[in-house]
Amino acid sequence: MSDREPLEGSESLWRRFHRTHIVDNGQVSSIAFSDPELSVDIARIQKDMSITLAGEAGVSDFRASAAQALDQQTVADPRPDNAAHALVIGRKPKSVQRKMRNAASFTSREQILSSR
Repeated sequence: MSDREPLEGSESLWRRFHRTHIVDNGQVSSIAFSDPELSVDIARIQKDMSITLAGEAGVSDFRASAAQALDQQTVADPRPDNAAHALVIGRKPKSVQRKMRNAASFTSREQILSSR
């Protein structure tokens, strides 16, 4: 996969979220999906969710097609220290943030570490 190659819609993408992204009702806030160049990992390449997790509160999992349906570009952006790195590029008004959050499933830090 070359740099900045578009991703297939079927790719599963992982996005870590910080504890401050968890709101009072325990749900992940849509703000976790607000970055115009949202950093994610391609699950097929990363394979181990605990690496994506790093020191954060959990990981969201969504298909590239969910972002693409919201006029977001999904592109590979491999880094020397992370071949699985990718970006979800595009303006993300609150409505897009909410739809991306709603398209994702969430796995907590505890669940990820207990499955190792």
